[in-house]
Amino acid sequence: MIALRRRAAGPLVSFLAIGLAVLTAGCGSGAQASPRPSSSALAPSPLVPSITAVPGGPSPVVGVSVGPPTTNVTGFGPIFDSLPASFPKLPGQEPATTGAGATSGSFAVNMTADDAALAMAAALTNQGWTADVSSALEDGTVVLDATAALPGCKAEVRFTPLSGTIIMSVLYGASCPFG
Repeated sequence: MIALRRRAAGPLVSFLAIGLAVLTAGCGSGAQASPRPSSSALAPSPLVPSITAVPGGPSPVVGVSVGPPTTNVTGFGPIFDSLPASFPKLPGQEPATTGAGATSGSFAVNMTADDAALAMAAALTNQGWTADVSSALEDGTVVLDATAALPGCKAEVRFTPLSGTIIMSVLYGASCPFG
């Protein structure tokens, strides 16, 4: 019979001893494991960028506001304080501030009051509104009353001569859709 020789266990034992020493050093009694939160305690965080304000720089825009704008109550009734993007625009209209009271929008237009009223009536009619244009008042103001298909949705658009310019003032009813 051939006798099997036994190999020396020296190098293998050395490697195992070093590996065990490294493992026990990392998990020794001085280190305590921190408790893991349960999956029910974790709440998903929204992906919101971190915004750092720069002194003297522009204010950051965080996101689009949700919901319609604020409202105001006028003699016309409750109105939105701004116009939806879908409201028709006249060619060349520019924002205007008149201080004449609460409006949903106030604009300077580059046409006569009658022409502006007829153009706005046509644009609103194309969007499904019913528009009624009145005759000019004593001061030259032309009033357009518009009603949408939705119950209670109405708008009033006034075209008023003011210092050689026609000012279009819009009262957009708060019961109308905003979008």
